[in-house]
Amino acid sequence: DGLIYAVANDSKNQIRVLNMDGENLFPEGKYGESSIDESTTVVNESVFIDICVDENGIIYALDRNSGHIYVYTSEGDALVVFGGLGDVRGEFNLPVALDSNSNGEIFVLDAANGAIHKFMPTSYMNNLKEAYLMFRDGEYDKSADICSSILSVNNNSFFINTLIGRIEYKRKNYDAAMSYFKQAGNRAQYAKAFSEYRHNIFREYFVWVILAIVAVFAVVLSVIVILRKKANKIVDDYYSGG
Repeated sequence: DGLIYAVANDSKNQIRVLNMDGENLFPEGKYGESSIDESTTVVNESVFIDICVDENGIIYALDRNSGHIYVYTSEGDALVVFGGLGDVRGEFNLPVALDSNSNGEIFVLDAANGAIHKFMPTSYMNNLKEAYLMFRDGEYDKSADICSSILSVNNNSFFINTLIGRIEYKRKNYDAAMSYFKQAGNRAQYAKAFSEYRHNIFREYFVWVILAIVAVFAVVLSVIVILRKKANKIVDDYYSGG
């Protein structure tokens, strides 16, 4: 698509998608995770050393410090994290590069032992990707069905709860969207849904509120008129010797 996918050794905006003008199209923010070295209590930040993207725009970034592979959507949402440093299967000693193919398989080069690790997507990973792609293509019902099946396995998934919240937001079911955003702990999206929910409540009861205000005003005005008449009568009676 004429885009350049790159990583930068910065404290934030480490993942960048550059167009032909050099503009970063990837959402700004801090990516990866902080970790604490238990022996030195030093805080280590993610240092991405390689990146690849599959045919669906799903981004894979390799962290040198942790050996983790972070998977992001094109909108910057984290899907999953896998890999790590170690000697067991699925971990690396010195990861230096990664790539993907059209089958969704990920290859990681381990420089310490000259090995290439091959990862195949699990059904869970495939479901995550499909749910996102269905949502991206506007097929919200299909996406919601897949999300529901994923929540039956992992009901605390930040990504899936946020995704269903976004689906309900698109459907203008703002109260349901708020529930999913709250489950995800996504404050920004919750505030956005709450704002629309509040406006809907206001619009729904606007006429009744206006009528109530008019009624209260009419009652107050009637009371004022009655009291004024009584006051005038008292004054008239006083001056007429009544």
